[in-house]
Amino acid sequence: YELFKKSYPDTYQDILDTYGELDMLTDNQTIAQRTQSFQKLYKRVGSILDGAATRQGFEAAIVMCGNIVNEDASLGHVHTTPGAGGFFEKRCRASDDAIIGHIKAHVYNTISLSAVEQSFKGMEGDQEQVPIEILDVSSSDPDIFSSADLGGKFANRPFPWILMPSSLANDHLRIEGYPAHLSLMPGESHNINSRSKGVAGLTQREVNVLAHSLKAKTMRTALAHNNLTGAVIASKEPVIIGEAPPADSIFPNARRMFVNGTFDYGGPP
Repeated sequence: YELFKKSYPDTYQDILDTYGELDMLTDNQTIAQRTQSFQKLYKRVGSILDGAATRQGFEAAIVMCGNIVNEDASLGHVHTTPGAGGFFEKRCRASDDAIIGHIKAHVYNTISLSAVEQSFKGMEGDQEQVPIEILDVSSSDPDIFSSADLGGKFANRPFPWILMPSSLANDHLRIEGYPAHLSLMPGESHNINSRSKGVAGLTQREVNVLAHSLKAKTMRTALAHNNLTGAVIASKEPVIIGEAPPADSIFPNARRMFVNGTFDYGGPP
C-alpha cells in the first residue's frame, strides 16, 4: 500500500474511491450485504461530517435512503452535525422517520418515472434522433394552421386535440402529411391503460415535430369535397393521413386515422 501511495502520490485516494464505487456497481449483493454496505456508508459519511464540523465548523444535515423499492424498504438514515441539530424538526416540521419517508417517496417516484421514460425510448427503436429547435407556433402566424381559409369554424376557439377527427369532419376538412411515425395521433396516449391527456400528453419532441411539420407545410389541411365528406364521417375514408413512412419502417404505407378512432396503414407509401 505504501508503494502504491508513492507511485501515485497525488491521485491514490481518487483511484481507491473510483475502484470502490465500481466495485459496488458491479457487485451482485444480497439484501443483507446491501444493508451492511448502506450501514458502512452512512457511518463513514457521518464520521466525515462530524470531523469537518469539529475541525472546520462545517455543519450539515443529510438524509439517505436506497433506490430499489423491493430491497431497500429498511434503508434510511438521518445525520446532523451538532450545529445543525433539530433542522428537520424545526424547519421542515418532520421527524427523522417522516423525513426519511419523504425522501423515499421522492426517490422511488423519480426512479419509476425514469424507468418508464427509458422503456418508451426503447420502443422507439433506432430511429435517427434529429435535434429540433423549439418553435413559436402561436396564432399570430396565419400560415401555420388556418382552417378558416378553407371554411373551417374551429380556428378561433380552443384547439380540439382529442376531438380533432370529428371536428375536422364536421368542417369538411382533412389533415394530410401528418408525421404519424414520429408523433401520437390525436386522442392517443403513450400509456395504453390510460386516457389521452390531450396536447399535454405529447412529449416535447413530439410537439416540436408537429411544429416543424406545420412550419414546413409538409402537414396541411385540405378540403374534403362533397363526394368525400359522407365517407369521412362514416369512417370509410380517413380524416387524418400520415406522411410517407421512412425507408426503414416496418410498415410500407403511411398510417391513417378515421373519425371513429380506428387506424390502418393504407396511406401513401
